[in-house]
Amino acid sequence: LAERPAEDLTPVATDDLPREVRPLVEAVNDHLSRLAGLIEASRRFAADVAHQLRTPLTLLGAQAQYGLRQDEPAAMRATIEGIATASRAAQRLCNQMLTLSRIEAVRGEIKDAVRVDLAALLRETALDLSVLALEKRIDLGYEDGGERVLVLGNEIMLHELVSNLIDNALRYTPREGRVHIRLSTADGVAEVAVVDSGPGIEPERREAVFQRFHRRLDRPGGSGSGLGLAIAHQIALVHRGSLAFVDEEGGFAVRVRLPMLDEPES
Repeated sequence: LAERPAEDLTPVATDDLPREVRPLVEAVNDHLSRLAGLIEASRRFAADVAHQLRTPLTLLGAQAQYGLRQDEPAAMRATIEGIATASRAAQRLCNQMLTLSRIEAVRGEIKDAVRVDLAALLRETALDLSVLALEKRIDLGYEDGGERVLVLGNEIMLHELVSNLIDNALRYTPREGRVHIRLSTADGVAEVAVVDSGPGIEPERREAVFQRFHRRLDRPGGSGSGLGLAIAHQIALVHRGSLAFVDEEGGFAVRVRLPMLDEPES
């Protein structure tokens, strides 16, 4: 092992090993395998970042070059507005990629978890995003039991989870449609449901949306990065919860279930 190059993570040969040594060698091989997986994930993440940022950066450069050739103030203003829009999209993509990298880094274990009032978090997030509903004249509603719903986790990640779900619903719901947010509890589990009157997701495509950069370009509002639901799904899993799609009478629903805290708050 000492003589190997740093990038050589092939398993140590286990042929003709004494019985007493085999558990140690197998443990080393298992560790090498996990390291190889982490390195491959890092390489894949870097490749994804480079690939996804290439388009917005190219667009920014092209718009800037076009703007330099303009003499009319109106044309220059239109170009600058396009640059600002592309810049915001690139910034959001970077933020989402960083969020995803942090989620993957914890690998299913959240350190320094705190008590989070899911009801308060949902109300605040819905209020923050209500301006998007006003712009599209969407009927945005919220419903809970009127009590605190405590879960254990990372508050920033949980905010990203509910923010992505509500933003997605508002983005894909047609103008003058409906988005209803519901929080309920049963048997020690908190369930967040975001129901919208949009087109929904076909059953055969629902697993695919958990993959990075999967987006529906054939739908209105489908110009996002394709990371929102992938991030939401990963955050739910990290918090020992689940995310599922359900067809309800009132529309298409995304349901997130998280374990509640059962001990009293000190």
